[in-house]
Amino acid sequence: MIHRTFLFACLLMTFSAHVALGQDIIENRYGGTIEGKVISETDSTITLEIVSDDGVTRSAVIRREDIVSIGESQVPAVSPAGESVYPVWREGDPYSFHHQLVGGFLAYWLIDSWRGDRQTQWEIGYEYTAEPRLQDEEHRTVASREVIPTSYISLSAIFGPYNSYTVSREAEQLFGGWKLSPTFVLGGGVMYARRVEEFHSWVAWYTAKMRQYAFAARCDVFPTDRMRLREGIAVGWTEESLEDWDELETLKRMLLQVNHRLDYAVDRDNAYSNELMIQYVEEGGTIIRLDNQYEHAYSRPFTLGAGIILGLVIPEGGESTFAYGVSGTVRWYPSPAWMLIGDLRYLDEEDNDYASTITMAMGVSWRF
Repeated sequence: MIHRTFLFACLLMTFSAHVALGQDIIENRYGGTIEGKVISETDSTITLEIVSDDGVTRSAVIRREDIVSIGESQVPAVSPAGESVYPVWREGDPYSFHHQLVGGFLAYWLIDSWRGDRQTQWEIGYEYTAEPRLQDEEHRTVASREVIPTSYISLSAIFGPYNSYTVSREAEQLFGGWKLSPTFVLGGGVMYARRVEEFHSWVAWYTAKMRQYAFAARCDVFPTDRMRLREGIAVGWTEESLEDWDELETLKRMLLQVNHRLDYAVDRDNAYSNELMIQYVEEGGTIIRLDNQYEHAYSRPFTLGAGIILGLVIPEGGESTFAYGVSGTVRWYPSPAWMLIGDLRYLDEEDNDYASTITMAMGVSWRF
């Protein structure tokens, strides 16, 4: 009897050990862990079987973008619309037309990710310039109008239901510049951005918030009548908070950003533009992004643009991530004061198929 009892205890311990070894410990990006058994997977989610203390078995669906690791093996960590490459705010937002304003502006963005998420956002803006920047025979491209020295004031905002989950995002910026000489414009501005994400289930509950504030100085230099150099620097801070069940954690970090933009009108029908952004967040890392676009005036009312997008994330204490993409743009000018624009972009991250995104946009700009 003793031997049978001992044998049963050994079998029970062996079985329990196998059950424990068969459990997967999932670490999420907000600092918590969930223990269970992975029973199915898709490109965007993982289904976990969880046994509670009272023996009840339940299943939970967890998004891959919220997962840091499963056991000892890493799974792709995905951020919405490539946000692992792009911060909540930057002066030249990757999904933004504000630097192409003719006057007032309204745009609608549709962003599809490779894993099936669909995201939308709206952009509105207005820019007043002392010297009109209108499309005519001598200024048929965007860059050929940007090389006109002028005082200005501009306001733009991006907002919307960010994706199919409970996520909201907004970003506003106000800039102004004063023409001090025919070749120099001095200006500055303020920026604010906010992103809130909520996730509620019986497995997890959290509200993650991020805010960014920055004050910027920038200047426009015109070496020739066909070129403009725009240099800017911004200093600010980020505030991050995570509320998980009954706990609230907050973190404030310094933000430093440098921007460079070149607009060059080759001739009245061809132009080239690029924009470089370098952003550093204390204890977070560095983000580098370079946008290039070549624009050609195909015919009197139309111009075509093609571009290359490059990005690099250098986190503190982690591996760097490289991103690349292409863009195509069509602009139609029904009149010198009106512009209709269509834009298509593809973005991918190196060694991360889940971060691929296709972005489509339509917008209209008008001069009052």
